[in-house]
Amino acid sequence: MKRRFFIIGGGLAGLAAAVKAAQTHEVHIFEAATLLGGRCRSFHDDTLGITIDNGNHLILKANEHLLSYVHRINATSRMNYGTRARYPFFVKQTASHVTLDFGNGRHPLGMAKTLWTMPHGGWHCYRSLMTLWRASPQKTVAQCCDASHPSYDFFWNMLSLAILNGEGDVSSAQSLARVMKKLVMTGGEGMCPVMPRKNLADALIDPAITFLNHHGATIHLQTPITKLETHKGHGTALLTKNNRRIAVRQTDRVIVAVPEYQLARLLPEVSVPSHYNAIANIHFAFSHHLPPSVMGIVGGYSHWIFVRPSHVSVTISAADDALPTRLNELITPIWHEVCDGLSLSAHQSVPPHRCLVEKRATFAQTPLNESLRPPCRTVWHNVFLAGQWIRTGLPATLEGAVRSGHLAFASAVR
Repeated sequence: MKRRFFIIGGGLAGLAAAVKAAQTHEVHIFEAATLLGGRCRSFHDDTLGITIDNGNHLILKANEHLLSYVHRINATSRMNYGTRARYPFFVKQTASHVTLDFGNGRHPLGMAKTLWTMPHGGWHCYRSLMTLWRASPQKTVAQCCDASHPSYDFFWNMLSLAILNGEGDVSSAQSLARVMKKLVMTGGEGMCPVMPRKNLADALIDPAITFLNHHGATIHLQTPITKLETHKGHGTALLTKNNRRIAVRQTDRVIVAVPEYQLARLLPEVSVPSHYNAIANIHFAFSHHLPPSVMGIVGGYSHWIFVRPSHVSVTISAADDALPTRLNELITPIWHEVCDGLSLSAHQSVPPHRCLVEKRATFAQTPLNESLRPPCRTVWHNVFLAGQWIRTGLPATLEGAVRSGHLAFASAVR
């Protein structure tokens, strides 16, 4: 049966649902902004003279939902697929470089070997992993991985920051455990990095728009939905900002794919996670001959360095204290960390740069907030939810966003 799908929100979750639906159904996407993509967007910075991503995202081969989306929109050639899971780290306290090599095989030995041979590794790391896997919903990462042990700052807290965008002393152990189980089972092959050849929009958004246009989907930009009317267990109408009313039949499907903090104006009855964590990104316009890569910084102001073809980007996770004024004060020491980490000639002068702070990048992935994540189904039989904040079994990541869109579509057509 061919249905009408009304998708509210054109971020990655909404696009994932739309791409699934457009192949066999009539699709209408409503986006408040001038562009699709949400937080997964890119733009040309006239001051730097380069195209930069709104934020940095680490994609792995284990991200099956995201990569199936990439395949469906015919964008596989727009990605660089790593052949070995090798991640360098710069330890600021000792000014030393360490590389964690998980190999490239599809078996658990890659993770097991790394946990044994890495700095501060050994039996203690195995015990931490086992405790993490058995964690109750109320436990935090720090409670499972012994925050007093040196391996915590080097490995477990870095994982918490990278995957959950939060320090391990407040972040959900179960959320991290789900990801770790997947990474252990997929081995080094699953941990291999996948990087856009150009930028996020070129790899994940522009091909989706081409796909949707080809399949006859209608995209309404600068068209925020201000109200979703419901009656007797189903959605009945959408109201746009200019008071246009769009009737919704019982056979139609509405997928609400807006950020969680915007859901209250549409469905105030649905409880969602509260409190958020910021992410800060600094893009340095810097000519270099380095290959695209990702490096971790242990004990520094920054957490991750992303080497792009035209620039170098730094990411600070859980950056709630990195407000623009404070971040500007840290630019020089952060750039020095980049120079040390990438072994550039002695602390070159700070190049032109752009600071971006996403204050509500993800919901705070605490045990309490995890319990507040709603399912994709609602009490209205033709209304469904999508977004990295719904109950996907995954953290608030690109993989989680795409999975939420796939879950919403699958539920809508049952």
